[in-house]
Parts: sequence; C-alpha cells; structure tokens
Amino acid sequence: MARPLIGLAHYIYRATPFRGLRTAYFKAFCFAVRGRVVQVEINGIHSELDLGETIDLALYLGLFEPDVALAIEAHCRPGMTVLDIGANIGAHALRLASLVGDSGHLFAFEPTTYAFRKLIRNFSLNKFSHAKAFQIALCDENATGRELRFRSS
Repeated sequence: MARPLIGLAHYIYRATPFRGLRTAYFKAFCFAVRGRVVQVEINGIHSELDLGETIDLALYLGLFEPDVALAIEAHCRPGMTVLDIGANIGAHALRLASLVGDSGHLFAFEPTTYAFRKLIRNFSLNKFSHAKAFQIALCDENATGRELRFRSS
C-alpha cells in the first residue's frame, strides 16, 4: 500500500471529529489491509510487517507505544548493553539495536515460535551484528524444560 495513501487515510482519521466514525474508518482500514505483508523502512530500520497483526499495523501507522519509544530514545546510548525481554517481533529491539550501535550489544529474548520467527526475520533485514536473539523465556527461577502456555498473536 502506498505511503501517500496511508498519509491521506491518517489525515482523514484525525480530522474526523466523531469517535464512532473514526472507529468505523479504522475497522474498514484494518479489513482492507488484512493479510497484506509489507517490507518497510521506519526511522532507518527495516521490518517485514503483517498488517493483519495488531503490533505490525501499529508500527506501520507509527502508533506503536510512542511513550516507550520516547523513553528508549531518551535513555539508550551508543556502546550500551541492553536486554529486550519479551521482544515479540522486534518493535523495540530493532530501535535499541540501532541506538546502541556497533559498539553496543542487544540481547533479545522471545519464547514463542511465531513471534521469534518474525523477530529473526526483522533482524535479518538490518545490519545488526551486535544484536542477538534467543528463543527462551526468562523468569526468576531455574525452570528448565517447563512448558509455556501462552501464545503470540
């Protein structure tokens, strides 16, 4: 989907004063892009996004956790070592890797197979040799071999 069309849709959405109508616009948009997979560059970071998924769509529209993104930008510096625990598809991990740069390290942890595959794919679209992903869950006790009973998307 062309970015100018997204920009126009975003403008119409924000310019509409009625919340109910905005909700209807958004639902129609979500229906229209369901199942579409796109490769995009956002702030110099490349990602493959499935627009039928909530996080992917929010990233595409520039609406995913803006408060967290601002905190990352404010506190993350080149050369730091950072952890992203529950990295999902890499929405924050990719930003962290970009900010710490080649002199830093990023360790991303994501236990679910679905999200981990997407995380690895998104890492592969960028030149982050200092970023490592691990398909494990972290907790406060040694729980080797424990079955996880949650899902991603």
